Amino acid sequence: MLYLYLSLSLPCLTRAQQPALFSDAAAVALGRAGAASPHESWWAGNPAAGVGEEHGVLAMQTAMPYGLPEWTVSGLAVAKTFGTGHWTLAMQTYGLAPEQRYLGLMAGYGRMLNERWALGVQFASLQEWVQGYGVRTGLAVRAGLQWQLREGWRFGCIWQPYVGGDFGAASLSLGVERSFDDHLRLLLDLQQTADAALPSWRMGLEYAPVPALQLRLGLSLQRRFTGFLRIHGGLGYAFNHWQLDVAAEYHPYLGFTPFINLQRKISTKTGLGGANHLNS
Repeated sequence: MLYLYLSLSLPCLTRAQQPALFSDAAAVALGRAGAASPHESWWAGNPAAGVGEEHGVLAMQTAMPYGLPEWTVSGLAVAKTFGTGHWTLAMQTYGLAPEQRYLGLMAGYGRMLNERWALGVQFASLQEWVQGYGVRTGLAVRAGLQWQLREGWRFGCIWQPYVGGDFGAASLSLGVERSFDDHLRLLLDLQQTADAALPSWRMGLEYAPVPALQLRLGLSLQRRFTGFLRIHGGLGYAFNHWQLDVAAEYHPYLGFTPFINLQRKISTKTGLGGANHLNS
């Protein structure tokens, strides 16, 4: 019975996971409203995020879509700042072996243009193995831009002009972040995809009662897939050179998807842009 359920659910689960590609747990807990956020844990969800962090990280990720252990997501990423820019390499895999398996590989580069502007680009190779049908491949291209208007206000956009192999659709996301004294920040994103008539929206709230602890809530409405309102939540904790982030995303029919990220800071520099949310 479980095998039959998973077999019938494979196409739905595969398409439903596409927005989660290279998203970290912190972004998930905030409803994935990350177009204007400078705090991307390993700079993989937004090409322009993390430029001001000025450090390197090694991160591991795991998630269990809708509580199905057969579909456990595993991810690994390394991000390192060199000179005026940073480089990111990330891998993510999930699926039900040997019936179906998915692999995503991503390389990205971002840098500060000046004290207010940050720019980044990413290229991702996407592959899917389906038993009896062979291998399906595709390429995704993404660019990000962020602008800090003044202290406490940041605007951003993520443009995905091309996704090959039917792994998704071209899209444009616009976002704003409003932060208050490094303790509270609000995020709001609007995303329009080429295959949806109406834009999706995402919003998140993060509160840090102490510098090492972040509490997060999020809401999202993804028009492209289900049109259902999704609830997000989670927390982050920084200790020594480590950052632990946990999150859960709730689908009204499919249930919870838990996420866990663990990352290790591998270098420290001083720089411009967003504040570092890892302890030194």
